Amino acid sequence: MGRILQRHRFRAEQWVVVAGTPRVLIGSRKRRVELRETVLVPRGAWHRLENPGRRPVVIIEVQHGPYLGEDDIIRRDDDYGRASAPSRRRS
Repeated sequence: MGRILQRHRFRAEQWVVVAGTPRVLIGSRKRRVELRETVLVPRGAWHRLENPGRRPVVIIEVQHGPYLGEDDIIRRDDDYGRASAPSRRRS
């Protein structure tokens, strides 16, 4: 993940932190997440996960929704230069 602001039209995500202490942004809310804490990312919400520390961050990500394809990623502010268009899949 890293410094990528993204959202998904067809899926929600659930993250469980198993190492490190990441900082997450979901919508306009930014907060630090502790070890073993669960984060829910609603479908359609802009979100980002960052590692402000020196220890690696490891999460388990569970995706759920009617469509889980990689083309359901809408990116904004991508530090890696990847542009994306909204998925062409119909809701």
